[in-house]
Amino acid sequence: MNYFSIIIPAYNEEITIENTIKDFFKVCPKAFFCIVDNNSADKTAAIAKKSLKKLNANGCVIFVKKKGKANALKSAFENIDSKYYLVKDADTTYKK
Repeated sequence: MNYFSIIIPAYNEEITIENTIKDFFKVCPKAFFCIVDNNSADKTAAIAKKSLKKLNANGCVIFVKKKGKANALKSAFENIDSKYYLVKDADTTYKK
């Protein structure tokens, strides 16, 4: 069981996914990162995998074919076990 997991549902977020992971890793380096590629048509999953490896972050990339954030979250909760969870969109809409 992980203590703290960050779930990042992502759909076609190849431009922002790396920075999203890096920004959270800076403040939560011991968190388990679960990036859920929700049937992206771009390189979101590959970039997420590369980012986790580059940071030596604990985490995984899950692929979910059925679109929709609810499907992405359901898959994450079925695949990871944690005491606490944080869900964050993959884009940087609210970044200041």
